This record gives sequence, structure tokens and C-alpha cells, in this order.
Amino acid sequence: MRTPPLGFFLVPFMCTSICTPSPSCYPSCTSSGQILDSPQVPGRDWWEHTGSLRVIQLEAGCGRATNRLATLEDGSRVCVRYGVDQDQVLGETLSFHVATLLGINNVPPLVLTKPDPSWQKWSAVRDSIVALNWSANTIVSLTQWVPNATQVSIPIQFRKQLGTGGYSTLENLTPSELLQWTDLILFDYLTANFDRVANHLFNLQWDRLALDRLTNNLLRTSEGQLVFIDNEAGLVHGYRVLDRWEHIHQMLLNSTCEYRDQTVQRLTELNLCRKAAQHLRQVYEAREPFAKELGFLSEAHMLIFQDRVDTLYRHFLKCDNET
Repeated sequence: MRTPPLGFFLVPFMCTSICTPSPSCYPSCTSSGQILDSPQVPGRDWWEHTGSLRVIQLEAGCGRATNRLATLEDGSRVCVRYGVDQDQVLGETLSFHVATLLGINNVPPLVLTKPDPSWQKWSAVRDSIVALNWSANTIVSLTQWVPNATQVSIPIQFRKQLGTGGYSTLENLTPSELLQWTDLILFDYLTANFDRVANHLFNLQWDRLALDRLTNNLLRTSEGQLVFIDNEAGLVHGYRVLDRWEHIHQMLLNSTCEYRDQTVQRLTELNLCRKAAQHLRQVYEAREPFAKELGFLSEAHMLIFQDRVDTLYRHFLKCDNET
């Protein structure tokens, strides 16, 4: 399905103020630009449940050597991401909240904490924390562990659209699969995450088979849902090195005009409300108890975030005109 006609979204906003409350979607904003409460925050039950459980084991896993796969007292597992620096933790966290703003449910739920062995939550793994040389005052993220997930390759449809050709044994995508991939393209464009599909395109300059290889930081569940993992490069670091990667982000964005209606609608609202970064900050600070300590985007990066929302909106208009 191609991008829906944007007139459908523009009419309600032009009837009154530019940011009329809309109870049927999220984010909605008032005429003052204040975001309204979301009727449902993805991962809320997981967040509350995980926050109440003690960590009883830490073992290697979840990517970088400093990270750990943690087992909780009910037998469930989470990834503990101990970033090289706090910007990586901030990027991972804000990327999750960007996904909630857009209604994209492919990013595992996340919560911030500190691995302080004096807290009951971490007391059972005190020796492991000491051996890892983790600082008790460092903010880390806990993300949902996705069991039995497999890595995936970039669909041949996108390879052909990008003009790279290549061969693949992938079958034709279902509408649901296609819209998950295009959600990924929009999500990575908005957050400027270069450590996924964009990295494969970059590597083509010395590896002609780069697009045939398994995709970085992307999994598929046994039910067929894509999982966008390890989003540490999003927003903070991604915006910092944007000049190096922007031509690739733009190439990916221009590869398709087929998007999920809800994603287009929510990006359209963020464009029209003109306060996209403020909305992100409100959701982030309301959800994360360590938000004030971890910080937020710089003023310059807040402007980049709004600019990328606006670029996506113009892309939707272009797609609409070409329909």
C-alpha cells in the first residue's frame, strides 16, 4: 500500500488550530503544543513487571562485551546494556521513545536503572558486578530479551530499488512484512541510525556482497515480527556524524513510497505541531526516573530532529503527488 493521500490528515488540523486534540491517535497535541496523554504506552506491563524483580544471574550476551544477559527471579531474561559512554545509553533510550511516538512496536521495551549492588534488585549479583568493574552510579538500560529470534537479510525488493541488484532466496514479502521494513527505513532515517541497513550500503564500496549479508541489529521472531535492536547509534551519535551518512539515509528513504498509515499520520502530526523534540522529551521524562540525570538532546540536535520530521513529511507529499 502506498502512502495514503495526505489530505486525509490535513483536514482535521486546518478546521481549527494547527494542533487540534485527536483522541484516536498518538502523539496528539493541543493548540499550545502540549502533548496529550497516550491511551497506551507500548511495553508498560513489561516495564512495571521487570522493575519489581531481582536480578539473580549475569552472563555473557547481548552484543558488546560490556553488556550482560540477566536472568530475573521469575526466570525471564533481559539485556543489560552498559554503554561505552552515556551518550550510547541516551541514544538507545530516546530511540525507544521515538518508536512509541510513532506507534512502532518493533523496538523492545526498555527501562533505565543503575547496577548498584546495595539495592535489593542487584544484591544477588554483587560479585558479578564487582568482577565486571561496573560503576554503581552508571545508568544502564534493561531491554526485553527476545528468545528464538533469527537474523535476517535485506529483502531483494529493496536491493533492486537501490539499484544494487544481487540475488536472494527470500520469498516475496507479505504486506505486513513490507510495512515493517518501511517502518524501519523511516525510524532509522528519523534517528539517523547508521548501524543497521545504512552500514551495509556504506560497505558496498569495498564489499560487493554487503547487501547479501545478515543485517546488523535486526532480528525476526518466530511469528514474523522484525525486532529493531541495539539502537545506541540513534539520535545522539547519529546526529553527530550526520554529514558522513546523510547521503545513505536519503538513498534509503527514496527507495520506497509504501508506508503504514499510522506511521504517516503520527509523523504528519509531529510536523504540523512544530514541537517534535518537546513531545519526545515529555514522553521520555514522564517514563524514565533517571531522565533528568541522563539528559536529553542538545538544542542543535532538537532542531535536527524537527528538521528530519519535516523532511519525512515532504517525502510523503512527494509520494502522494506521484501516486
